[in-house]
Amino acid sequence: RVDVLEASLEQLDCFWVNGVQFKLCEQVMNAGDALTAAWRDLGDLLRRWASGRRGRSAEVRELLGRVDAAWSRFECPYIRELIKIEEQARGIVLDVIELDKKVCLVEESSGKDASDDAQAARVIAEGLVGAFEALRRY
Repeated sequence: RVDVLEASLEQLDCFWVNGVQFKLCEQVMNAGDALTAAWRDLGDLLRRWASGRRGRSAEVRELLGRVDAAWSRFECPYIRELIKIEEQARGIVLDVIELDKKVCLVEESSGKDASDDAQAARVIAEGLVGAFEALRRY
């Protein structure tokens, strides 16, 4: 997958999803650095060969093995991080949906006793505080 290689080469340490920043863990960043280095080494070797300064074929096999191993060490934790980010971002959206449902309930109950409205407003306020706290944790 080209997008995995691009992620390594771009060396971005965070993503923004729904206005919230998600940072990649150090393991992913280190593995990305190793993949980038192996990829560049392979490019250097291929340019050398293209210019007529061929080395041993064992050197190519060794370098391809390094790229393959570095790719595996990067891809697995990188995809896991993307899945985690997606789940966290989805959680924020689901929290907002629940909050919207509570707001709708307050709007529907506008004809009820004032103490009921006050209780509903407290529930909404607590939900907003919880949502903002959740955003801050991410």
